[in-house]
Parts: sequence; structure tokens; C-alpha cells
Amino acid sequence: MEAVAALPAGRLCDTKSRKVVFAASLGFMALLMASIGLTRNIYAVASIHAVMGIGAAGVTVSTLTMVTDLTARDNRGAGMGAFDFADVGGYALGLIIGARLELFFSAHLGSAFFVTGLVVAFAFAVAVIVLKEPSHPHARLEGGLNPFKALDAQTKSTLPIWLGVTALLGMIFFLPRAFNRAGIGSGSTAGLLVLGVVVRGMGAIGFGALSDRIGRGRVILIGIFGLLGLLIVLSLSFEEGLHSVMRNLPILELLVLMASAPIPTILATVGDRAVLERRDPPWACAA
Repeated sequence: MEAVAALPAGRLCDTKSRKVVFAASLGFMALLMASIGLTRNIYAVASIHAVMGIGAAGVTVSTLTMVTDLTARDNRGAGMGAFDFADVGGYALGLIIGARLELFFSAHLGSAFFVTGLVVAFAFAVAVIVLKEPSHPHARLEGGLNPFKALDAQTKSTLPIWLGVTALLGMIFFLPRAFNRAGIGSGSTAGLLVLGVVVRGMGAIGFGALSDRIGRGRVILIGIFGLLGLLIVLSLSFEEGLHSVMRNLPILELLVLMASAPIPTILATVGDRAVLERRDPPWACAA
């Protein structure tokens, strides 16, 4: 649902308002999050969660577009690195807080969703009161929702890399099961994942800023080598279990650091090269 909604959300950002899309999406997500607490029907929960993807698309697309509006070519990589750090850190923090809420509201689990909905509603209020619409031209787009009209050939060539990187990130959700099969307990798994998040977040800021200095293409290459190395070392480490993982931990940390390079750099690349009036469809494509 988030992928489907990304392009229309981007078009609204271009033709209407970044702030309106951002705030409205937060308010929409707050209502849906709280409504999950009203039911224990798994199909209803799944449906509500799917529809929340529309709000998630609006938040992501408008945020990335505003980051682009508020940065220039010489500091956009650092800005995208900061966004990526907040994004990854938010996922990690959400897992920790979610686990705590599950324990605290174990007898009345719906209350956990009411509390979370209130937090998102607070974010909505802050966005309405504090956030200012960044200066940008208002596009008058005609025709369909083709995001590629705003991209040149060089930017289009980064999209397969982006798809590969995000696919690998999706595999991270299966790491706990893989670690468990390798004899690595949940406590050690949690520690390794938190360490990975910290290293990756720091790398996102560092490599984003580095791409401002030495060029986007070079930093993307660093990230590709890091990703390939990470896959190889992880595959070999699983053969011997936790002992092998811990022995290779310094190498894994370095490779995770390198693997953090492509995401902020590709985002900055799209921001650099997209036509100013059509920034959002490229972001939608990235999201």
C-alpha cells in the first residue's frame, strides 16, 4: 500500500503543499493506529495496517522532499544521511518500545495502540503548529504519474542499486530466525542487531557527508563492496555459529559501516538531478 500510494503522495506534494501532505498523513496514521486497539480480529488488524501504508507514504515522500528543499548540492548528502539515521534509529527504537508496551499492557493489549496513537497525534499537532512550508515552486503537472520524466539516465541507473539495497535490508527481518538456527540466542541476536543499527546510522551520516566531498558515484561503489562483503562474511560465519560471528565481529562492523553508504548517497543523487518542480515522484520511486 505504501508503494502504491507513494506516487500520488508525491504529486500532491508537488502541486499542493509538502506540509499539508506531511501533517495530514500523520493525523491519518494516528487515527488508524488507535483504531487497531479496538479489535483483535487479525483480518481487521491486517487491513488497518495495510491502509496505514498510505499515511506512511505521505510522511516519507514529503519528508524527503523537504530535506531536498532545505539542502543544497554541497550538503544534501549529509542531510540525507541524517534522515537515514533517524529512519533506522526509529525502527530500532520502535522495536524496543513496542516490546515494553506489550509487556506493560499484556492484560489489555489494545491500550498499547491507544498510547501509540496518542504519540503520533502529538507529532501531528507539532507538525501543524511548528512546521513551516519550505520555499519551493508549485508545479503544474499534466499527464500521468510517470516518475521517470523527472530523472536523467544517470539517476535511473541508481534505481536497481536502490532496489537491491532495500531488498537486503528486508532480509534483516529474518536474521533473528537465522541466528536462532545457528545456535545464537535471542539476547545475543538483539545485541548484534542494536550494534548493527548504531554502526549503520553513524555510517549513513558519515558517508552522506563524504559524498558531498568526493562525489556520489564513488561512495555508492564503497557501499556495493560493503554489501557484497557483508553477505559473504555472514554466510561463512553462520557455519560455525556464535563463536565465529563474534570472532568476525570487527570485520562485520566495518562491512556494515560500508554498507550504509548507498542509501543516503542515492537519495542525494536523485535530489541533485531531479527536475526541481518534480522532486516528489522520484522520491516516491525511491520510497
